[in-house]
Amino acid sequence: MPEIALTSLKPQFQKQVDIARLAVERENYEYAIKICLSVLERHPECLSVRKLLRAAQKKQFSTKNRLMAKAIGGLSSAPFMITASSQVKKNPAKAMNAAEKMLSRDPTNLSALKLLADAAKSHGLPATRVFALEGIREVQPDNIKTLLEIGEAYIAAGQADAALSAAERILELKPGHEAGQAMIKSASVAQSMQKGKWDEAGSYRDKLRDEGQAIALEQEAKVVSSEDASQDIIKDTLAKVEAEPENLNHYRNLIKQYEKVGNFDEAIKWVEKAQELPSGAADANLERVKSDLKTGRLEREIGLLSRQIKDNPDQKEELEKQIESLQEELDSVKLDETRALVERYPNDYGNRFEFGRLLFKKGEIDAAIEQFQLSQRNAKFRVQSLVYLGNCFKHKKQYDLAVQQYAAVKSEISGMNDQKKEVIYELAECYEIMGKTEEAIAEYKTIYSVDIGYRDVAEKINTFYAGGGS
Repeated sequence: MPEIALTSLKPQFQKQVDIARLAVERENYEYAIKICLSVLERHPECLSVRKLLRAAQKKQFSTKNRLMAKAIGGLSSAPFMITASSQVKKNPAKAMNAAEKMLSRDPTNLSALKLLADAAKSHGLPATRVFALEGIREVQPDNIKTLLEIGEAYIAAGQADAALSAAERILELKPGHEAGQAMIKSASVAQSMQKGKWDEAGSYRDKLRDEGQAIALEQEAKVVSSEDASQDIIKDTLAKVEAEPENLNHYRNLIKQYEKVGNFDEAIKWVEKAQELPSGAADANLERVKSDLKTGRLEREIGLLSRQIKDNPDQKEELEKQIESLQEELDSVKLDETRALVERYPNDYGNRFEFGRLLFKKGEIDAAIEQFQLSQRNAKFRVQSLVYLGNCFKHKKQYDLAVQQYAAVKSEISGMNDQKKEVIYELAECYEIMGKTEEAIAEYKTIYSVDIGYRDVAEKINTFYAGGGS
């Protein structure tokens, strides 16, 4: 059962939703929640109603004593949760309704949001699952387990760009994370495949269930709805460029249309022509566009080969070698393009951080260290730069220098999230390698006291105590 638009509901339900929306505007949140729950009980697949419900729940929650509401909600929902969880596969719609009732008490209830996500997946509602997982992400934005699940959900929902963003965040939090790297590849392939599917049979509403997105795409489709239309626009724009050779907007439109028809080489050529203009030479975004086009071309080729594996399983080994070669080329292109950006815009610390990350991935550790030492000057990239510096020094077996970086990061991250646990673990591991057992155990204990299941911390602590430590 896929998601449906609000306009697909019967008039009587649409009218009820209008009343609920009016109730929210008049701050009668309880009444709005009651109406939305009633509609969703009949139509759990209508995401627009669920979004209105969540808005009402959050507004109502903001008017309460949050600590008290959380405490009461937690106590009252615990036994209810056990019963509801058993319905996820048997009766997912019922489980979704149960989750929403718990969220009406506390819209930040992680257990209820997870129940909603699992039930939505079971019910075949990918966009609703994403919506529920985004709710979890709001509460714990840097939880790697959540980011992995939401990335997978985005891919299932056909939102490869968002999945790629989630995967990149994972690698920012935990460089070299295997599942995060695997998701980068999966999302890139999905992204390439999706770009090639817009011209296949079927309406845009079948591809994007969210009514807002569908309407927007339909409106755009009136102007550009096929490759032929894009080719017509290209011809028209080429004439405009000839008439107004200094108008950068014509170049931008031409680049966009060439990319749309998959002609990356022509798109790149016109970026370079645009950069020769006085106005284009000063446009930093054009360099990024060129970089994106080069990587997009390779990602598309990787996507095409990946689809060939599915259709030609007997050629899997040969095709995988080609994909591996293209992936190496893609990494090299990204590295070269980022190096060019750093040389051209030396004060852009975001470029420096990305350049350092790519250098680290390639194994050019000393060059990476130089970039991270510079990118840490920007507050936005400071913490991640210090983490990478620690990783660089650890890779070089300069453990005392790595300790300095990890200790600095530890002091700068408030609370105890997954990123801080990872930093403390790396710090402890450095101490352990250096033979500083007491310092190592002290750091492992910091994690152990809040998360006994984190990696092999419990095993390390138990071994320590079994050996007579105290």
